[in-house]
This record gives sequence, structure tokens and C-alpha cells, in this order.
Amino acid sequence: MIPTDAARTSVPPSDPGPPILLWAFDIAPDGAARRMSEADCAAGPPAPGGWRWLHVHRNAPGAEQWLAASAAAHGDGPVPELAVEALMAEDTRPRAQALAGGALVILRGVNLNPEAEPEDMISIRVWVTPGLVVSVVLRRGLLAVQALREAADAGRAPASPGAFLADLTDGLAERKGPVLDRMDDRLAALEDAMEDAAAAEAARAAGLPPPDGVAAPPAPEAARAEIADLRRAAIPLRRYIAAQRDAVNELRRLKVAGLDDPEREALGETAERLTRYVEDLDAMRDRSAALGEQLAGRAAERMNRAMYALSVVTALFLPLGFLTGLMGVNLAGNAGNGGALGLRAVRGAAGAGGGGGGLADPAAAAVLSARPGPDRRPRHLPRRSRAPGLTRGLARAGHVGRSRVKPGTPATAAPSAPRPVSRPPPPPRRHGRAGRRRGAGRARGPTRSRR
Repeated sequence: MIPTDAARTSVPPSDPGPPILLWAFDIAPDGAARRMSEADCAAGPPAPGGWRWLHVHRNAPGAEQWLAASAAAHGDGPVPELAVEALMAEDTRPRAQALAGGALVILRGVNLNPEAEPEDMISIRVWVTPGLVVSVVLRRGLLAVQALREAADAGRAPASPGAFLADLTDGLAERKGPVLDRMDDRLAALEDAMEDAAAAEAARAAGLPPPDGVAAPPAPEAARAEIADLRRAAIPLRRYIAAQRDAVNELRRLKVAGLDDPEREALGETAERLTRYVEDLDAMRDRSAALGEQLAGRAAERMNRAMYALSVVTALFLPLGFLTGLMGVNLAGNAGNGGALGLRAVRGAAGAGGGGGGLADPAAAAVLSARPGPDRRPRHLPRRSRAPGLTRGLARAGHVGRSRVKPGTPATAAPSAPRPVSRPPPPPRRHGRAGRRRGAGRARGPTRSRR
């Protein structure tokens, strides 16, 4: 079947989103509650002496206009514009503030939804008057709010808006405790593992067997990752719990209708619990920093041991390399190679460079001093024969560069003078035409032909 133009241009219906009013209750002074629909709420305010609870979803389409216009029919007048802006804000922090006709309270609770991080805290914004409570949430899943709804369904709702605030703050604080306890248990387990590893290393260094019942220490990478995860989780928790403690203390001091002495005392206990949570988070932060420093110290100690072993090996082989290099030094072609002065100069320079002032081994010094150096070339040789190749040939033949050391002569004695080399007699000169012809062949310059 070929689709028509209408079918081609049809757009699937968009998601209408969550409803504005999630639930509503009319609550009597004795705690009895009756669930209300939006139409029932629009019929009029609650009964005298009672109060109404409206739970609104912030992301629902038209929620801001509904708060500004429709909430006035459910309680004690319209919600102030400043309160509406705070209730619909994208990002908030815990605080409590008195406004015209009521109080604005913003709190946060840990996220206990499945596959969620507890430190990703969920905010709840509350507008409170003597006869109305409007709570606004961005996400569902606050267990403290669900507990209040279940209590209202069971007919055990708070008797007043002040009691509602006391129960809400206490429920939010109560569910933070297990989260912090689990973090503290993870940190304590890591501390115990580090202590066991330190005890095992101390026993190994002393040549003793490791203590019984000591588990294998965690890998340094895993320990650092665990510490970093704990510190990342503690940062937002500490930030919002400290702000919520200040908000609860401020709420106790506000002159709000319906907030009596019993509710203020309950708020004081909640503030005390939040203060203890903040102190626990500060202690976790310091303990995590101490564990990180301990891991860094162990890594530095291992590196120092490796560097010490490398230094020992270097100290063993460096003198050997120095001696082999000095024994194989070649002074040919340098200044002072006519005697032992050149070798002594090299020895002095090496000793000055090494800081020792000379060779540390007397036997090696004696051997190097007794080693004859190359002698100078005899001056009576023809200039043409003063070539490096001829000098090396004569040295190999034993005529140049050989010194005789008599038995008993000190090793530092100067070598004897070289034996003179006798000059071979020149070849006889041949006279006549043949001699002139041989000389003519070696004559330089152009020759004139005879005619």
C-alpha cells in the first residue's frame, strides 16, 4: 500500500511529559489525610484547621504558570514571584528564607535510586504557609518524600506544616548516615591493608616470617584509585550537607506560623546530626590525604632502594673503566711525548679531575711510570726520512723508541738516550753518457732537443 501525503506528513505525537501535580493531600489536625485530585483541589481550600500538601514536578510543561496562578486557590494566597523563581531554578543550594506570608526552604537528599551515585544529590524545594505546603522536585526518587506520602496514605501524616518540615529534614538526614558509613568502612579497610603491608615489610626486613592472618596488600594503582573515588564522593556530600546544616539552623530561627517549639527542637537534633556528618567527612578527607602520602612515601622508598643498588654497581665498575682508559692512553702526536713527562701530565690531570691528586693505586702508578714513552726522532736523519711511516718502521725494527732499563734502576728513572743510527754510504756516482742520461731523466723543466 502506497502511503498518502497525509501519512507522509504525519508527525508522531510528542511525549506530554510528567504531570504538573504528582499528588495532593488534605490533612486534618489529627494526621488523617485524604488524597485529592487536581479537580478536587480546584474546588476550594482545605477544611479549617487542616492544611494541604501539593507535590509538583518541576520539569512538567506549564509548571511555573501553574504555581504562579493556580496555587492561590489551594491555600493562603498566591505564591510570591521570588519564591516561584527559586522553586523553578535549575541549580540550587540548601537554604531557608522568610518571605511575605511564608517561608522558602531548599534541601537536598542522597540519590538512592538503582545504578545512581549517592553523591549525585537530589534537591527538593518547599514553600510553606500556615495552611499550604508546595514541594517541587526535579527528579523522583527521594525516599524521604516517598515515606511521607506512604504515611499520608496510611492516615499518619504530619499534623502541621511545621511538623512536615521537621519530618522531611529528619528523613533526609537519616538516609545520609548509611552512605557515610559505607564510605568509612571502605576507607578503614584500605587503612588496615596498608598497615598489614607495612608490618609484612618490616618483618621481611628483619628476616622474620610475616605475621599470621595478613592479607596481600592491594596494588598501588588500585589503592590510589580507591582513595581518589572516596575523595571525589566526599566533596559534593560535604558541600551540600554543610549548607543544609546551616539551612536547618536558619529555619529554627525563622518566625514561621505553624513552627512550634517541639518542631524547633526536632530541627535542632537534625542540625546536630548534620554537624556530625560534616565532621565525619572532614575526617575522611584527612585520612584519605594521609593514605595518599603513605602510598607516595612507599613508592619513593622503593625508588631509593633501586637507585642505591644502581649506585653500588656504578661505584664498582667506574674505577675499572677509569684504569683501563688510563692504561690505554696514546700520547703519540701530542706535546711532551718525548719522555715520561707527557704521561705524568696525563696522570696529574686525571688525578686533579677525580679530586684525588694522582693515582690511588701505587702499583699501577709504578707500572705506568716504568712504561717508556716514544723518543724523539734523531736529528741527523735526512729531512726526507722524518716521516711518520719511517719513524714507526724504525720503532718496530728496534732502532727508535726503545729504552734500556738496567736491573735495580727505579721505575721513575728517565729512559736512556737512543742509539744513533749509522747513515748508509751513498751509491757511487757514475760518469759518462749513461750517467748523464740517467740524470737527464730526472732533470726538471723542459729540455731542448738537439738538432
